[in-house]
Amino acid sequence: MRELREWEEVKIPSGAQVKVFPCLEYLSIKFCDQLRSAPSQFTRLKELEIYSMESELPLASICGIKLKTLLKLRIKSIEGLISLPEWLFHNNQHLSELGIVDCPKLRELPDGMNGLNSLEELTLRECDNLRPVNGGKLQGVTSLRRLSIFEC
Repeated sequence: MRELREWEEVKIPSGAQVKVFPCLEYLSIKFCDQLRSAPSQFTRLKELEIYSMESELPLASICGIKLKTLLKLRIKSIEGLISLPEWLFHNNQHLSELGIVDCPKLRELPDGMNGLNSLEELTLRECDNLRPVNGGKLQGVTSLRRLSIFEC
């Protein structure tokens, strides 16, 4: 599906009590290089993997303000990712695993990471433009058991 450009939001009539993917807990999107949009209706998602894309927009859409159940997030080879939205961490404070690999334009980690007191594993690898991680950004990360930083 390398040519997939849009994964559209399901249109729900106003007042309808329809839930899209009401039980989906794991979502993996890989090698959809052209994808520019994705739905944001994943209210029970616990684990998300997004690999090999040019745009950061699908990640921002899926992890929109509705998502509050995320436990594991793995991001790899997102060319356009410059920063992660701060609300991603404010809304998902039970996140236990975060991996960011080969995101060459990523500049810094958001201040919102400070509140991730359930984060046990953090991996940062091959993020060439990542600025030094300020200790204050990780001050509230009191459960961290594994920290891996390679080639940043």
